[in-house]
Amino acid sequence: MGRQYFCHGLGLIANDDRRAIQGVHMSAPELWGSDLSLDVMVGMADYDDGISLGATNDGYGAARLAFNQPKWGIAGNWLATGAAQEEAWSGDMWANVFDRKIAFEYAQLLQRMDGTRPPSANQPVSWMGTAEVLKAGDLQIRGLVSHTTADYNVYYSTLNPYWEVIDYNSDLSGIYVPWERWLRSPLIFPGLQLVGAIVDFDVWNWPVEVRYANVDGFDIPGGCPVSNVIGVTTTKKIVDGLNLNLTYAREMLHEGTPADDIDLVQAAAVVEF
Repeated sequence: MGRQYFCHGLGLIANDDRRAIQGVHMSAPELWGSDLSLDVMVGMADYDDGISLGATNDGYGAARLAFNQPKWGIAGNWLATGAAQEEAWSGDMWANVFDRKIAFEYAQLLQRMDGTRPPSANQPVSWMGTAEVLKAGDLQIRGLVSHTTADYNVYYSTLNPYWEVIDYNSDLSGIYVPWERWLRSPLIFPGLQLVGAIVDFDVWNWPVEVRYANVDGFDIPGGCPVSNVIGVTTTKKIVDGLNLNLTYAREMLHEGTPADDIDLVQAAAVVEF
């Protein structure tokens, strides 16, 4: 009971990483002594920006039923009530193939915040897949692909993480993707299809992460101006609880876009508590 953080599958319909939900989190890893597991979250969700149709909080309920084996598993997820009257379902799977983990989730939005139900022929959908491509000492490579229609954006989900605005220049809105939205969070956005990779390795005991993605605005009118994004971040521990993060990133635009590619160079002190 109390403030709970949880994520079902890859989080396409249930992930409260952006803000904890007050409630009861119940988990039964071996339901009735079987290979089934049940995870239920029931509580009260807060919306600091009043996104829930002007409300600041309302009831929340999500459940997950999974069947797990030593090297694979499948699960069904149900968002009974999210922000306002949101309702959604998803199915996900995971497997270990040659000691490499792969995971996939497919989700549909059944009911919007205002209670309207999309036509079955035009259901808002999202799917995402991840795979460990290489693990060799300090070098790890993860591949990923995501595909989300423009009208799919469940509030408490992987698609709606917490991030800070770095550049307040209003001229950049509508052209560039907010930096922290893709540098610190999963590579998935409404209206976009992304194919990319995350590479982790060490350089003289400095952990380095490289992110790259090809961007396709398949469900955005006129397409997405950004064609590719790449970012490099390294972290160095200064003292216990204090880290130094150094980041370089670049967003590349499609040819013919009436704007220039944009770069970010950032140094940040991160305090852990």
